[in-house]
Amino acid sequence: MINEVLALLREKISYARFCEAFSSAPQSHLLDGITVTVEIDSETHGAERDEVKLAFYIHLAGAELSEAERAFSDICKTLGGQYRNIKSVSRSTIKKDAKTGAMIVPCFVTLENTVEDNRMLIKINGEEYYVRNVKTSFSSSARSITSFGEDEPYASISEGIIYTVTLYGIESTGLAKLSGFTVGICDDSGDYYQNCAWKSISGADKTAVFTSSTVTGERRS
Repeated sequence: MINEVLALLREKISYARFCEAFSSAPQSHLLDGITVTVEIDSETHGAERDEVKLAFYIHLAGAELSEAERAFSDICKTLGGQYRNIKSVSRSTIKKDAKTGAMIVPCFVTLENTVEDNRMLIKINGEEYYVRNVKTSFSSSARSITSFGEDEPYASISEGIIYTVTLYGIESTGLAKLSGFTVGICDDSGDYYQNCAWKSISGADKTAVFTSSTVTGERRS
């Protein structure tokens, strides 16, 4: 979905630079003008509806704050023309990026889809399981790039990303013995997590949490 959103925004909004917040390969960017990094802040698959919360971090390198307001307004209008299921939009507190020195305006758009089936199919090592909800979060590590003789960093290199996925309503009997397993999310995204490890499993709550650093499917297409 990220690539689809990026392609749309790049086509419709030419005065800003749009890029992924996380990349499968290390990369660095010299910030100039308005740069917007895009990521999935959270993703929830429920019995009645799916929600995807997109995060847009508007980096202002020398631009006025009004330019961030203009950019977010244009982002919302562009997404609204393509997606009819926008649930909410919000903007968070402005902050300074310690890595680049640029001012950042965090903005969020939540998309919602109604789900007809009240169960969701996943596959763990090829075995089928049904859950009522899936939630995914992300974390990454990065290092700063500083020019010789300068004190302030001007760019950063992303070094890795970890996906943390929570499965709600799963029968967890026998799952604890698995390691290095694969998990396939059998919805439109087709996300396929590899080399997974359990973070926690609760039979009483029917909740299981795993982590993975490798995912294929819509999220990486």
